[in-house]
Amino acid sequence: MDPSRRDAGSHGQIPHDMGLGCGVAHRAAAHQEVPDVAPGGQPHAVLDPSDQGRAGAAVGSHHGAQHDGGVKGRDWAIDRSGGHPLTVILEIEESVMDKRRNTDVIVETLALKGKRVIDVGCGDGGLVRALARFGAHVLGVECSPRQLAKARAAAKVADEEIVDGVGQALPVDDESADAVVFFNSLHHIPIAFQAKALAEAARVLRPGGEVYVSEPLPWGAFFEAVRPIDDETWVRGAALSSVKGAWVHGLEEASEFTYLHPMVFKSYEAFRDKIVSANAEREGKFEDLDAEMRERFARLAAPAEDGGFAFEQPMRVNLLRKE
Repeated sequence: MDPSRRDAGSHGQIPHDMGLGCGVAHRAAAHQEVPDVAPGGQPHAVLDPSDQGRAGAAVGSHHGAQHDGGVKGRDWAIDRSGGHPLTVILEIEESVMDKRRNTDVIVETLALKGKRVIDVGCGDGGLVRALARFGAHVLGVECSPRQLAKARAAAKVADEEIVDGVGQALPVDDESADAVVFFNSLHHIPIAFQAKALAEAARVLRPGGEVYVSEPLPWGAFFEAVRPIDDETWVRGAALSSVKGAWVHGLEEASEFTYLHPMVFKSYEAFRDKIVSANAEREGKFEDLDAEMRERFARLAAPAEDGGFAFEQPMRVNLLRKE
C-alpha cells in the first residue's frame, strides 16, 4: 500500500455514538504513561525543565485559560523523555466539562443548511448522512475499501456522495467548499501528512469557510480501556500541533472548546466490535489480550442507567476559519 494513503482518516461511527476514531494502528505511536498525580490530587504534565520555554512555541501555551467549553486549568506541555520529539499532554478537569453528544455539537457549531461540506475520513458514512439530514450537501472522502463499501451500501438520505481519497490530496476543486470536517480523523492521517491535510482543507475552502477538527483527548476511562489495543497518545498530540500551526496555511483559529461525549455499550462484545469495526487488525489484538481487555472493561466502565456499561469520552474541537 502507498504509505501516503495509510491511516488517511476514518471515524467510521454512526451519528448518535461517534466517540472513537478508528483506523489502522500507527507505526509511530509511543506508549506514554498517564501523568503522576501532583499534591492536592490534580494530575500534572510531565515536562522536561529545559523545554519549558519552548513548549508554548511548539503547540501554543494556554495555561489556565478559560475556553468555550468552560474548561479551566489547561496545561499544554511537551515530554521529550525517552527521545520522543513530540508528545502533547493536555490536562482538563473533567468535572467542569459539559456533557454533549458529538452530533449535537457539530450541528450547533456549523451552519449546515445549503452548505457544501467535505467530511475527511468519513468511514462508514454515518456523519455524512447525519449532516445531509440537516440540509448540507456533503462529500465523504475515505480510503479504506472496507469502509467505502459500508458507506456506499447505506441508503442515501439526500444528495450526499462518497468518494475514494485521502486527506492530504483531496479530490475537490479549489475554493468549492464551505466547511471541511475532520471528525476523529486528523490523528489517523500519517504525522508527515497532517499539515498537508490542513493545507488541502484551506485550498478547497471558499474565503470565510471553516475547518472543524474534532479529536478525542488521550486520557480518561475509555482511553485506558482501549489503550492496550491502540495507544494514540503520540498521534493525537501531533494532530494538535498541526492544528496550532495551521495559520501558515491561512487558517486562523476561531474557537476551541471541550466536552464529554457519553457512550453506552450493551456488553463487552459490543465494545470490542465497536473498536474493531473500522480496523480489522485490532481483532487479532483483542484475541491475544482477551483476559486483560475484559478485566479493563469491567473495571473502567460505569453502570449505565438503563443497563449496559457507560463511558465518557473527553473531546476537543478546534474551529479554524479561512481568511
